[in-house]
Amino acid sequence: MAGAQRAALDPVNGAAPARAAKAAAPKIGGHDDVLAHGRYYDFFVAVGMLERLTTEAVRVGGDGPYQRESIRFRHDPSLAFSVGDVSSVTFEEVPRAPQDALERKRHRYEVTTTFLGLTGTATPMPLFMAEELIQAQDQGKLRGEFLDLFHHRLISLIYRIGTKYDLAREFSQDCSDPWTKRILALGGLDAWSERRPKHIPLWRLVRIAPLLAASVRSGKVIEKAIRDICDEALDPEARVEMQQFAGGWVPLDPEQRTMLGVRNSVLGRSEVLGVQCFHRAGKAVVVIGPLHENFRRFLADGDMYPRVKELLELMCPEPIEFELDLVLAEHARPPFKLGADANQRVGIDTWLSSRAGSGKQTHLRVPIEVHSRSSSSMVDGD
Repeated sequence: MAGAQRAALDPVNGAAPARAAKAAAPKIGGHDDVLAHGRYYDFFVAVGMLERLTTEAVRVGGDGPYQRESIRFRHDPSLAFSVGDVSSVTFEEVPRAPQDALERKRHRYEVTTTFLGLTGTATPMPLFMAEELIQAQDQGKLRGEFLDLFHHRLISLIYRIGTKYDLAREFSQDCSDPWTKRILALGGLDAWSERRPKHIPLWRLVRIAPLLAASVRSGKVIEKAIRDICDEALDPEARVEMQQFAGGWVPLDPEQRTMLGVRNSVLGRSEVLGVQCFHRAGKAVVVIGPLHENFRRFLADGDMYPRVKELLELMCPEPIEFELDLVLAEHARPPFKLGADANQRVGIDTWLSSRAGSGKQTHLRVPIEVHSRSSSSMVDGD
């Protein structure tokens, strides 16, 4: 047997081969690992793992019902010195009443703790009473079951207190945890009942929540927010720049136009030649680039366009016109080929050229219609 073990070792450094070690390594945080090594875990870590293994159950320490909880807390009655907060973790069948004998079997995790209990070394009662619980067999077990009723609720509340303000433990990937809703509320989004963005993932909104909560949302702040929500579609060398006060021509309302002898005809005060005027503060341009094939994701039918649109609606409540300036890198402009399988659309993503670009950057302007909050761009919160 010793020879077989030596043969399994690496002949160079004496260590086991990586392939064998990988096959024998337990799944950290899994069902089997928690049951086998539960006494080595921190109490909050162990219970947190068990809760993530039973997401369909009611959380311990909550409003119940108690029967739907999948974790049961007990206290270790032993008078020996404990080396940790958890004595053992087991997976037991839930006892059933005689009238429920035909129902499906249910199982739950039983976590035996060593702190804050009425028995064992942490007992506030006289030690002879703790000794009676250990020495008495049937009667002592019955007393222990009775005391575990209080242990379960007491330790459940201790766990809820310890995790209530712990964002790292409470956060879930689907953003259904209470902390996500609180953070979004700080950013001005009521995730409980109000309308929220449809195309921006919730976890990305959580990332930019400090920017949404800022009292001043400058151009630099919007640049950082756009860079974050579109990070997956941008190359490392790509930049996002907000060109403020780009300006644009705004049509005048009929009652504001000049009519000689009628209205708005005072020279130097109200008279304007023409039916439109240049409004410097009414337009801003978002420059994104350099881009390659990923520029199509920022077109009006791309997946990044609605994200940028929703973000601008959130961060810029003022009636400002926005425009995307997509900067294509040198030689990144796709050539035009008749009969090609690619979906080439004249005037959108096609240029009359047989070469991939001309050695210079190409600018593609895409208007953004913000502040048109329709049902297609926003969805009711859960």
